[in-house]
Amino acid sequence: MPRDFLPSLESEARLAELRQRAGDRPVAVELRHASWMEEGARRERTLSHLRAHDLAYVMVDAPPGFATSMPRVAAVTSERLAVVR
Repeated sequence: MPRDFLPSLESEARLAELRQRAGDRPVAVELRHASWMEEGARRERTLSHLRAHDLAYVMVDAPPGFATSMPRVAAVTSERLAVVR
């Protein structure tokens, strides 16, 4: 998803719609704004939402310490798909 795709109820609905539109095909989602993976309730809500919709979480492998860096979170959110990039 683009870097300006921020956590919100609307964004969660968009992810759910993506899952629905994909039908039975596996789907992987790369969230690129760090706020999706802020420690605590936000991170748990994000991962729970991805699991509930069988959307595979793609961890961004980029240098840490920059304003645009994503927290390193290794999580399995789909039993059907894993992505290594």
